[in-house]
Amino acid sequence: MNIKRIALIIGFILFVVGMALLLYYAFFKPSAPLPTTPTTEVPSVTPEFPAPGAFVPPTATPATPTELPVGQRPPAATIADAKGAIVQTTEIQHDRNTAITSTGSQSDSIVTFDSFDQKFYRITPDGTQTELTDQKFPGATTIAFTPNADKAIIEFYDGSNILYNFTTKQQATLPKHWREFSFGPSGSQIAFKSLTNDSDSNWLAIANDDGSAGQQVEPLGIKGGLVDVAWSPSDQVIATYREGVDGFHQKIYFLGKNGENFPAMTVNGRDFQNKWSPQGDRMIYSAYSPESNLKPELWVVDALGDTIGNNRRDLQINTWVDKCTFASASIMYCAVPSRMDNGAGVVRTLSDKEEDYLYRINIDTGEKIQVAQPDGRHTIESIVIAKDNLFFTDKNSGKLFTIKLQ
Repeated sequence: MNIKRIALIIGFILFVVGMALLLYYAFFKPSAPLPTTPTTEVPSVTPEFPAPGAFVPPTATPATPTELPVGQRPPAATIADAKGAIVQTTEIQHDRNTAITSTGSQSDSIVTFDSFDQKFYRITPDGTQTELTDQKFPGATTIAFTPNADKAIIEFYDGSNILYNFTTKQQATLPKHWREFSFGPSGSQIAFKSLTNDSDSNWLAIANDDGSAGQQVEPLGIKGGLVDVAWSPSDQVIATYREGVDGFHQKIYFLGKNGENFPAMTVNGRDFQNKWSPQGDRMIYSAYSPESNLKPELWVVDALGDTIGNNRRDLQINTWVDKCTFASASIMYCAVPSRMDNGAGVVRTLSDKEEDYLYRINIDTGEKIQVAQPDGRHTIESIVIAKDNLFFTDKNSGKLFTIKLQ
């Protein structure tokens, strides 16, 4: 009897140790950091995407500091000059910025909401800040802007919602049960979820931006949490719906504003997050899978009409799509963690303190180049391009910074 009991105890201990090792290798075993020393050759553009596992990130050599008189700042370095090395960043807003957006493709300014003083500002690259309105918005949690940032829908902690027009300084109250807003390309219509206590009354819907002329588009039932509202620039799709296929595959359905029956596509991975290209003909998305060691990977895929799901390609870079922004129809800039642990896709907080490097990605060719290391060791939360300037917010401080592109 004692021998059996001892054997059981030893077996239990071995089982616990084995499970601990399995969890360690799946989630916490560190992976190699991205190299930081550049090669002397610039990678050439190739018409084909590299084979899986073939991409080696460009490396960079730290910039050599130049001695200057006390109190004198060096000239603003550009990403083009940095060639992957450390580049000077300029802090232009020290309060916590909870939302930033561009004000149009030809504008050099951005709009931001400062949650410290609860106001909206227009900010230029030299740091000039102009109030969009003297009105304050205490308790604001989520903000959706029109494409040119002349209006915004603001959701508050108490569940209330308003549309605010920065040009006319007028506002309209929207129903409390409307959630997760997205403006159409013209900025005059909105898509949203209408969520109530009765699942039979839950709908994906559209309306004029002031809440008038509402139309039910698709019933949501109890599956509203699987629907992501994002009106495409092509004006075809207003949301996507995620359906689990198995442990690591999802089917994505594209929901049109008129109930169109668009093709669905299957995604290899979990935690599907997407961003439309400027014309809405393609989509960038991130997902994690066992093949990526549970790290998020970026993919590009056709996303217009009958072409939905075609030409899907792995961009072979580990980051989340919300850390990326488009500079043109083909060029995208992304913040990429300098190192990423296995399992970071499952537990994103594993990368919350990691320094981010900036990459330029050509989604036509698959070419990707590390273009800069922002000085100051920043974990980047969001990026916006405004003409020749890249703006970003630091995830941990909330501060706003800018870097010159050229």
